[in-house]
Amino acid sequence: MRIRGLFRTLVVFSICLFAFSAWAQHEASRFASFHADWPETLELDINIIVSGEAGAFTVSETPPVGWEVSRILSSGDYVDGVISWESSIRRAGLNKTLTYTLTLPSLDAAVGVFEGYVNDVKIGGFQIFTPGKVNPDIQTPIKSGLNYNYLVYLPPSYEIQDEPMPLMFFLHGAGERGSNMELVKVHGPPKIVENPSMKKSLFGDAEFPFILVSPQCPAGGWWENEPLLKVVNEVLENYAVDLSKIYITGVSMGGFGSWSFASEHPELIAAALPIAGGGDVFNWSIKSYASNVDNLKAADANNLVDIPVWAFHGDSDTVVPIELDQEIVDQITELGGDVQFKVYPGAGHVDSWTQTYNNPDIYPWLLSKQKGSTDSYINNWSMFK
Repeated sequence: MRIRGLFRTLVVFSICLFAFSAWAQHEASRFASFHADWPETLELDINIIVSGEAGAFTVSETPPVGWEVSRILSSGDYVDGVISWESSIRRAGLNKTLTYTLTLPSLDAAVGVFEGYVNDVKIGGFQIFTPGKVNPDIQTPIKSGLNYNYLVYLPPSYEIQDEPMPLMFFLHGAGERGSNMELVKVHGPPKIVENPSMKKSLFGDAEFPFILVSPQCPAGGWWENEPLLKVVNEVLENYAVDLSKIYITGVSMGGFGSWSFASEHPELIAAALPIAGGGDVFNWSIKSYASNVDNLKAADANNLVDIPVWAFHGDSDTVVPIELDQEIVDQITELGGDVQFKVYPGAGHVDSWTQTYNNPDIYPWLLSKQKGSTDSYINNWSMFK
């Protein structure tokens, strides 16, 4: 009996030993594979976006295909010229924590592309976006402390131009009000500059030829001229704008806003391109759309006589009746002003601006209009490039 029990114990032990040996071999193989799969160098594209607040930044990382990046810290400190943060990178069981430390001469001057190695991993494509700095070909949100935050887009050639550039001021519709600035990119020029294929179809190998500024109206509000003027002035003080080529365009609520702002500030606007709006917002059901009705102003045709205007509207628009645009167009025409009115047969509300901004003829038309000085408010404007 004792011998039989001992024999059973030996059999069980042998089975366990065999299983453990097989598991150990498997783990050894997996461990070897783990390290064989880990590349000696791994390229990551890093964007460091520095906000306007001292010492604050966000990090976005684009790993190679098949890898994931998990950010442990998305903001960190800037101390004595050094910023640092941690990330974890993984793929199919592989995991490694990377500690980044980047030394910069100063945040104000740290603009460009950097390459280096961190923990033996190659890091490529550091792009530093500094406070008050807008990188070309990217729409940058500006939270300025004014009534309206806004997006700024600079054409790729902005940094190498020797002359100030034209400015397009775009006013969105009621559906894009609020605090989420991504909404501003839903329609019109902000959508176009965000989409390489749309830019290609409209401009070929050429760039979008304007500095584009797109403010956002707060929820429940309507475009007011005084806050808009503050945004314009802030832009003119900080970017190299050709003062003879400032244009305004907008859709729906922004169409009303374009008429009104151009009417109140004809000294600024070289041409206007309002879409699906109207000159007199009080002839429409404005009170159901806005809480700041008392601060709004109707356009005065007398102030628009010297501004070239190309207006657009769909004759099947059930949101903003075409008569509201037709009325102000007729008033300017009777006064001898330079106004064109394009009516889209069968087009509804959104259709009118989709067709308009997809028309490559509107952009050279705008650029052909100018007034006053070609100077910029900025004397040594190259420092802002």
